[in-house]
Amino acid sequence: MAANRTTSWLFFYYFALIAIAGLAVDSVKRWAWVSAVVLIATASAATMLYAATGGMIHYTAFLALSWLAAVIIPVQSFVPTHAGQTVLATLSGFKPRADFPTRIVAAMTLFVCGAGVFLSLDTQSVTEANIVFALIVLVLGATLIWMHRAEALNDIPLLPAAAFLAVPVLQAVQYGPLFKDVTGATLSQTDMASQSSTSFVTYVLILSVVASLMAFWRMARSRDDARAAIGFALGAASFAPATTLIFQFLWLPAAVFGDYVWSLHILAVSAVMAFLTDRVLRGEARPERQLHAALFAIAALSMLALALFVVLTQTALTLALGIVVVLTIWLDRRFDLALIGIFTKLALAVIAFRLVISPGFFWAVRGTTSWLAFVEAYLGTLALLYAGWRLTVLRARQSVQVAIETTTWTVAAVFACALLQRLVPDEPGLLAAVLAIAMLAQLSRLQTTGKGLRFLRGAFAVVFGFIAAILIAVPLTISNPLMFRYNLVKGPLIFDTLALSYLPLAAVLAVGAWKIGSLSRWLRIGFIAISSMLGGFYVICEIRRFWRGPDLSVPGVTQPELYSYTIALVIICAALLVISFSRRSHVLRKVAMAATGLTIAKVFLVDISGLEGLLRVVSFLGLGLALAGLGWLDRTMKLRWSRVTDRFETPDDVES
Repeated sequence: MAANRTTSWLFFYYFALIAIAGLAVDSVKRWAWVSAVVLIATASAATMLYAATGGMIHYTAFLALSWLAAVIIPVQSFVPTHAGQTVLATLSGFKPRADFPTRIVAAMTLFVCGAGVFLSLDTQSVTEANIVFALIVLVLGATLIWMHRAEALNDIPLLPAAAFLAVPVLQAVQYGPLFKDVTGATLSQTDMASQSSTSFVTYVLILSVVASLMAFWRMARSRDDARAAIGFALGAASFAPATTLIFQFLWLPAAVFGDYVWSLHILAVSAVMAFLTDRVLRGEARPERQLHAALFAIAALSMLALALFVVLTQTALTLALGIVVVLTIWLDRRFDLALIGIFTKLALAVIAFRLVISPGFFWAVRGTTSWLAFVEAYLGTLALLYAGWRLTVLRARQSVQVAIETTTWTVAAVFACALLQRLVPDEPGLLAAVLAIAMLAQLSRLQTTGKGLRFLRGAFAVVFGFIAAILIAVPLTISNPLMFRYNLVKGPLIFDTLALSYLPLAAVLAVGAWKIGSLSRWLRIGFIAISSMLGGFYVICEIRRFWRGPDLSVPGVTQPELYSYTIALVIICAALLVISFSRRSHVLRKVAMAATGLTIAKVFLVDISGLEGLLRVVSFLGLGLALAGLGWLDRTMKLRWSRVTDRFETPDDVES
């Protein structure tokens, strides 16, 4: 039995010879079934032999020999010249179908790459795992360089590229031998282990960069096939960055390299992508040149942002992302790279996430956060966003301009709320305002968002609005100063805890209803109604505090306080009439008249009932003059509006 195991490795090469012979017969007789049967039979036999006796290196040799035979023999050429349709196009439904030799290459490449990924996990040593990985690397290089004349094999590099990326992913997930080597170096920090593991990470990054350069070379050669050129451009721009991201988030190489050394690896990848961007822009003018350049520019900027993420502190990282936003907008203005706006919007989303959510508002109001770091993070970012906005004005990109304006207003509002919270802590109304800002930011982006993300943004807006409603319910119920005696008002009159509890959310909703033009009619009316109720409640509380002191829960209402409410209502009615007149809005005028009727009812039913004698007469005269003035103003508005032409009409007029 032992003798059989020592000589069983010869069968791998025997199966390879059978595969070569069967393919040779097919290449002469054109019997496609012979190739299919012989490849399936030999591959199955070799796999079962490996499962029974082992021999990973010899099984790897069988995979390499059978793959080379499947590529070379059917077309009888050492350099692949497969013509016709690709397998990927065939699977997509395009006609005619791919030729049989092309399908043979695709099937064997899929089998070899899948076997390579499996073997990388099944091996027991780092050396064997590296040998298997080398097989995948060689197949990838061959499909990119050796097959450059075979137009039907343009999609074959996708298979070894996917296997190349799958190996480090599965090594981390399944705790394979290569990942164990890195983990051992992280835990033990011995010189040999550290050198071995870091060398693997460095080598793989170098190989991924070489593969990206090969794909770039194929892109440059695909002048007559725009679809293939875009495919190779996508591969060249994404392969090395994707490998870097896998290592960053699954392997944690900074624990072995150190933050600065690992960031240099990432910056090297970024530099290569920037070099390729420059090469595309310096090349001959072609219709797809701007698209290709934008892809490489996005890759370079992504790696730059990742390097900053690794090495910088929280505040510095936020400012660096702001600089990246300005840089992307400048690149678009300089080279007309419209696609780079995708990266700009992604960077803006990260900035908003960092300054609103994590570390965001809670970091800003934390006592351990210094005032200098707080001001640098928010005001520095706002300055950079303003610079980016100025650049978008010079080259109008509507979606980018909307995104940067939304982010700027969001960051500014959160900064104002955080500043107030640091000065006067423990106010849930401020948190409600912050969540309302996040809700409005999502709503304002709905119109410029694709269908796939529109539902997600709407869901986020609903969640943010629901949490804001819960937070504002606290100062309206539990900590309502009108309901409970222990909720005393603190601070100077007008600029007190009442203002912090109710005015921020009221202001946010009012500004949102005013500035966001994409809101529906009923949503805008709802925001205005909530804002008005919060503002009105604040005014009521301030008037009561003026007459009754910091404890608003004391029983009863004094006559001066009662008259103050009436005066406030009269002022509000007059203001509504003036605004409706300036905007020529019949809707606002009707609201003002309704408020006037409410004021009259209050005066007759509440105010005057407590007066007697001459004071009641004087009050009647004052009320009559005030109402007469409002009536005169209403009639004047009607007369003016009756003279205007249709060109002065607004949507409010049409709706009424």
